[in-house]
Amino acid sequence: MKSFTIILEQSATGYGAFSPDVPGCIVLAASLDEALYQIKEGLQFHCEGLLEDGEELPTPLPFQEHIRRYAERGIPLDSPHFMVAFFSESEIIPRLEVA
Repeated sequence: MKSFTIILEQSATGYGAFSPDVPGCIVLAASLDEALYQIKEGLQFHCEGLLEDGEELPTPLPFQEHIRRYAERGIPLDSPHFMVAFFSESEIIPRLEVA
């Protein structure tokens, strides 16, 4: 099963979180737990909207591909500035009911 990569970055006032698999889905929160909760909710909301609009759902890339792409841009995801989490597709993409 594929997983959505979640990149988390701590700032002086909290945390930012986003998924490179879903451009534009970004959250800011006061705590790490809140950031993880909000990004999961945001990804679910985004995918539900895509389905309602008849669009394709994002296909998550393997984590190693994200590491390679960020390294090419000079952003080392293995630095202490970043944390990484994963949500499985089944946690994010709602089950479709067949009529």
